[in-house]
Amino acid sequence: MVGPVAASFLSRLGLGGHKRPPRVRPSRPLVLASRVQERRQEQTERPCVMEMMGLMSCWKKNEFNSDLCTEEFQAFRACLAAAEKQFMKQQSVEYIHNLSSKQVNRLLRRFPNITHEI
Repeated sequence: MVGPVAASFLSRLGLGGHKRPPRVRPSRPLVLASRVQERRQEQTERPCVMEMMGLMSCWKKNEFNSDLCTEEFQAFRACLAAAEKQFMKQQSVEYIHNLSSKQVNRLLRRFPNITHEI
C-alpha cells in the first residue's frame, strides 16, 4: 500500500493511479475530403535554351539558310540527346507514387468516401 504523498508523486510521473487516458475528440470528421486543392508543379529547368538561341540567331543572321548553321544545329541536337538521356535516368529513379493534385482528384472522384456505418 502506498501513502498519499507517494501516490501523488507517482501520479505526477504518470506511473500511479488507474485513470483512463483522455479521449481525443477531433474537431472535424476523420474522412478524406472529396477533392484536394490544385497546386502548381515545380518549374523544371529548361535544357538547351542557350543552344537553341544560338541556332535561332544563326538562322536570323544567315536569312534562315539552314546550310550555314550546321554546327549550331549539331550542338543543339547533341544537347537534346543528353537532356533526354538525363530525363529518362531521373524518371527511372524517381518514386512512382508521387501523384499530382489532378491525379488525386480523379482518384477521389472514382473512389468516394463511404460515410455510412457498416
